[in-house]
Amino acid sequence: MTDPVPYFEKIKQKLADENLKKEFLNFNRDVLFDFTDIGKQYTLRFANGNVEIIAGKFVKPQVEITTTTEVIAGIIDKKTNPVVAYVSRKIKVKGEMQDLLKLQKLM
Repeated sequence: MTDPVPYFEKIKQKLADENLKKEFLNFNRDVLFDFTDIGKQYTLRFANGNVEIIAGKFVKPQVEITTTTEVIAGIIDKKTNPVVAYVSRKIKVKGEMQDLLKLQKLM
């Protein structure tokens, strides 16, 4: 089991890059991460080029990601290919394809 919060902090740090921040200025979405191995949920709230990490589920997230902490850690550490994880059903995603493609830039 891995604590996902430090990995979310890495995503937050990536948004410090001015070019990436500009790309996310109009990306106002709530992204729910549901971790099946630890029974916890976290919501990343993207607004105006920033991200807030919230413990728990937000009312109506636009994107829902169900996985384990190990898989998300592997993706963010670039040890796991997100497409392979998706195809092998290690990660399940609900949401608009354009939102998923944008989020991939942070992973």
